[in-house]
Amino acid sequence: MLRVLLLQCLFWIGATAKTDQENEFPSLTHLKGKVKYLSQKCYAVKRIRPQDSTVVTGKIIEGEDNVEVSFAKGNLIRQIIFTRVEKDTNPLILQYSYNPEMKLTQRELSQEGLGVMKSVEYTYLKNGKLYSEHYSEDGEKVEKWIYHYTPEGQKDRTEIYEYVGDREVQSQVRSPKYNDQGLKILEKRNMSNTHEVYKYQFMYDKKHRKVKEIWFDARARVSDVWKYTYTDGQLSEEVWTGPGKKKAITKYRYDKVGNIIAHKFRSRYSKTFQEDFYKYIYDEQGNWTRKIFYSLDRRKRSYVFKTVLTREITYFQ
Repeated sequence: MLRVLLLQCLFWIGATAKTDQENEFPSLTHLKGKVKYLSQKCYAVKRIRPQDSTVVTGKIIEGEDNVEVSFAKGNLIRQIIFTRVEKDTNPLILQYSYNPEMKLTQRELSQEGLGVMKSVEYTYLKNGKLYSEHYSEDGEKVEKWIYHYTPEGQKDRTEIYEYVGDREVQSQVRSPKYNDQGLKILEKRNMSNTHEVYKYQFMYDKKHRKVKEIWFDARARVSDVWKYTYTDGQLSEEVWTGPGKKKAITKYRYDKVGNIIAHKFRSRYSKTFQEDFYKYIYDEQGNWTRKIFYSLDRRKRSYVFKTVLTREITYFQ
C-alpha cells in the first residue's frame, strides 16, 4: 500500500506511477536561488531492482519539482531542456507559465516525439495562497488537490480527489496539527474509500529542523520511523527503520553552492549498497547546466563514469 513520505532528495521525481521513463523526471531541488515549494506529495514505495531482484524501500517526493523559482537577478525560469548523453534519449522539456503577479499557473513536462506527458495547473485565492492543483497525464485528468487554511494562514485541511472517467471521487482528507511555533507536529489522513485513518508524527530540533518522523498504520501501530541528521545546516543523513528491524541509511555531501556531490545508500536488510558522486558546470546565474554522474565500482575501488545530464535553461528577463 502506498503511503506518504520522502526520499531521493537528489534524483528524478515522477508525479504518480513510476516507470523507467518517468524516473528521469527532473527534480528542481538544487536550483540556486529562491525556491518556494507549492506542495510535496510523498509516498513510501517498495521497488524491485531488476538487476538483482532485491526490494528497495524509499521515499519519493512527488511534486518536488512544483516550485515557483526566482533568482538573484529577478529572473524566472521559462523553460528547461534536459538532455542525457545517450543517443537514444530524447530531450525532456519542462515549461512554466505565470500569471500577471508572476505566480506559477502551469507546469508541463513533454518529450520530443511524445508531446506533453504530464501537466499541473495551479489556482490561487484572493490573498495569493495556493488553492488547488490539477494533475493530468497524457491529456487525462488524474488528481485534484484542494487546500484550506487556518485564520493564521497555515494549511488546515487538504482534500484529494481522483478521477473515475469524468467523475471526481474524493480519495482522502488530510488534517494537520501545529505547535506554538507553527510547526506541523501531527497529520491525520482519512481514506475515503476504506475509512481508515493513518497518523504521522513530526519532531524538530531547536532550529526548527525536522529530526524525526513516526508513521502509524490504521491500527495505530508504529510502521516506519525516519531520523534526520544535519551537518553545517544541510541534511547529511537519513536513517529509516521499518517493520521487522529493517533498516536503511542514506548519507549526503554538498558543494559550496549547496548541490549534492555525494550520495551513499546502504540497506542492511536487502544487502544493497550504492555510492554515487556528481560534478557540476554552472551558468552565469549560478545554476548548473551540466551534471556528470559517477558510481562507485566496489571491485575496482574507484568511481566510474555513468552519464551526463545537461540543462538548457531559458529565463524570463
